[in-house]
Amino acid sequence: KLIYASILCGETCTLNNVPKSRYILADLEIAEALGVKAVWSNSNRLTINSQNLTSEVIAVDNEPKVATVAFLVPALVHKFGRAVLPKMTRGKEYAQIWQAFGMEVKEDFDNYYIEAIKLQAGEVILPYKSRVLTDMAILTAFFILGESTILNASLDVETEDLIDFCNQAGANTKRLEGGAISVSGSGVFKGVEYALPFDREESAFFMLATLLTNGNTTLKGVERTRLPSFLNWLAKVGANYEFSGEDMRIWHNNGTPFEKTEISVLHHPGFIT
Repeated sequence: KLIYASILCGETCTLNNVPKSRYILADLEIAEALGVKAVWSNSNRLTINSQNLTSEVIAVDNEPKVATVAFLVPALVHKFGRAVLPKMTRGKEYAQIWQAFGMEVKEDFDNYYIEAIKLQAGEVILPYKSRVLTDMAILTAFFILGESTILNASLDVETEDLIDFCNQAGANTKRLEGGAISVSGSGVFKGVEYALPFDREESAFFMLATLLTNGNTTLKGVERTRLPSFLNWLAKVGANYEFSGEDMRIWHNNGTPFEKTEISVLHHPGFIT
């Protein structure tokens, strides 16, 4: 979402600590086809400039990717006043968000056609606590003048990262009592240099891979404050781990059975599903 926020800014933004995963590269390929300039340097440093966006039509031939590139819509509507997006699973949920901010959403068999009819700040009530829907609402309100409110918003730390980025770029975004989010949009943005924080989901994958292979792994740069429920679960199942600063060593002794557990999946800081 920070990549898409950078594209929305229009000004040159630099993101540090960006993983060169195939998902990131695929998203950038789609954005570059629309005129976005993305340059890698120093391995994981990504500079993005979208001043030369040339098209509002998003072309994707892989349905799962549409769910991600839908986050291009706020940038395209901000630049061109409209966007064309291939049909997707979450399309109707996104459409409700865009319509709440004065956009018209039409559809045919293949595409959604989003147009800025009368952009206005507003109140969005999300149907459930979802990081994806919350982040879409933030990015949409990001460029609309006036104060918008997002109710039933995600409490995930990754949403806090997006809020922080948007504030540095020129918006005034904050948490309200009860977890709602207030976004005072801006028409003028500035470039941001931002370091992507620790990825708790990525770390969970490496931890589980270690346990399932009876391995012994040291993970560097682990921010334990983002993992309270997951670390508590590791202790319950009988995994072994220890911290030394920001280094975490995790291991499992071959032949030692794991303990059965029951997990309740809640919003942050809930278990990482």
